[in-house]
Amino acid sequence: MLNPFERFQGRFIEAFRKAGKSFLVSQTFNSAKDPFADEEKQYILFSHYGTLSHAQIHLSALKGDKWAAILDLEKEKHRDKILDMLRADSDWVVFSSLIASKESVEKRLNLKYEKNMRRYIEKNTNWRIGGDKTIYPQLDIAFGELFIILKYGSQQIRIKLEELDKA
Repeated sequence: MLNPFERFQGRFIEAFRKAGKSFLVSQTFNSAKDPFADEEKQYILFSHYGTLSHAQIHLSALKGDKWAAILDLEKEKHRDKILDMLRADSDWVVFSSLIASKESVEKRLNLKYEKNMRRYIEKNTNWRIGGDKTIYPQLDIAFGELFIILKYGSQQIRIKLEELDKA
């Protein structure tokens, strides 16, 4: 599965604070897990928010995730915990919901998932797209989940990336 997210770095803490995005929501992030890795580490994704209420909405969508929590970067204890998680010898691999280049990711999506997108469209829509046509996906992120938006004419569908992996 494609993972467009950046590894979380210590410098992000101050950058998020300066940008007014002091609330992080943590969640399990198994899609980044290397199936061939020897070590057993827990993969986590942090999504950043400017208000506690937005972070709480995200958190409420994570029912059953034992790693779901809200971290407040204005609290020293929370910053210290994150820095501890980022140590090379920790039991964590931490990602941020930041994407360095959305255009680059969308290009990779089109290359990697072109056949999957066509199969998904044929099976789940009434769109009849000729072989000479190209569908350009757009990436969307909601609650740490990757979605792909596909448009054809005036129609549009929004699907989870994991659904394309199965197509």
